[in-house]
Amino acid sequence: IRPCLFALRTASDIAARCAADAGLTKALFEMNEKLGVFPWADSNLPQVTDEALPGCDATFSYTVTGDANSGYTVVSIGKSAHAQKQVSSTLRLKGLFEYGLLAKQIVVVEENTLLYGYDSDTGSTDTELTIGTISTAPDSVVLGGGSSIIDGDVFVGAGGDTETVIQNSGTVINGQTYALKKEIPFPVITPPSLPDMGTMDITGTTVIGPADNGKYAGIVLLSTGMLEITGGDVVLHVTGDIVMNGGSQIQVDAGSSLTLYVDGDLAGDVLNNVEINNYTGIAGGFKLCLMGTSEPYIEFVNNSDLFMAIYAPNTDVIFKNNTNFRGSIVAESIYMKNNSLFYYDKALQGESIGSGNIGVSFVIDRWQEG
Repeated sequence: IRPCLFALRTASDIAARCAADAGLTKALFEMNEKLGVFPWADSNLPQVTDEALPGCDATFSYTVTGDANSGYTVVSIGKSAHAQKQVSSTLRLKGLFEYGLLAKQIVVVEENTLLYGYDSDTGSTDTELTIGTISTAPDSVVLGGGSSIIDGDVFVGAGGDTETVIQNSGTVINGQTYALKKEIPFPVITPPSLPDMGTMDITGTTVIGPADNGKYAGIVLLSTGMLEITGGDVVLHVTGDIVMNGGSQIQVDAGSSLTLYVDGDLAGDVLNNVEINNYTGIAGGFKLCLMGTSEPYIEFVNNSDLFMAIYAPNTDVIFKNNTNFRGSIVAESIYMKNNSLFYYDKALQGESIGSGNIGVSFVIDRWQEG
């Protein structure tokens, strides 16, 4: 009899644990479904009491607590006969800017280039970063020697061999190298619906604010032109090209932000000899989304000092020598020349661009039993 009772208790324990895990999985699913409902409300977070686990006599109950500022916690309890198991987890948002550098094809980090992480929300510099590519082709990640340091992990595409995909000539990697378990998607971004505003030709200083949010057929900045963003959050959708001549400027004032969607090309001198001043001091203050497929690359001038988040999955992003960049980059390929400094801003981790929270989902951050 005792062996039978022990077997029954063991079976009940296993069923209860399976039910608790099922409750956690369903809570995570419901939170992600809730992301598609606007506006977000913390007043009706998912909860379930004694829901049956299909195929057995076990049940699960779960509650989600927390808010957008402090984060969310799931507690799930599974029951089967006299057995009860509890699991809990904290959730965080995973977004388009989950990684420091993310490329479809090639990542090149040349000599004497430093890559670190920080968190502009907390001021912490005790933050590692992750960079990589979804490619599995040989030499898709090229790391120069000198004194280059990557303070974090480097990944390659699913099924790839890190020994062949990563060509390392002496860069110190303070984390791990690994192959992804599954491919990372590069979602197509849908800009928010905005009013048609015609074109914008900038010769001197043009100051715009939230009242100027809109869809523009094109923007031209002459060599004397400066586009100043002030007064709050500015969103511009350029359906044609942006022509930026050498010596022109884009300036984002403190307390404001610019989200810039571009369907066409960045023409003229591109970002070479164009000054970008993000006086917010945070990468989230200037988000650039290149949505077209015709722009082969954008290039930043030597000695650039930039706070930006760039989503350009069909465009190469090139940084010339001595660049300081704080933010995150998603691109076709990414090239960082000699003597550059890159800081990934962890505060971008759960952020998206466009409408509908595209590319954003809740994921399990920390998990524990009991």
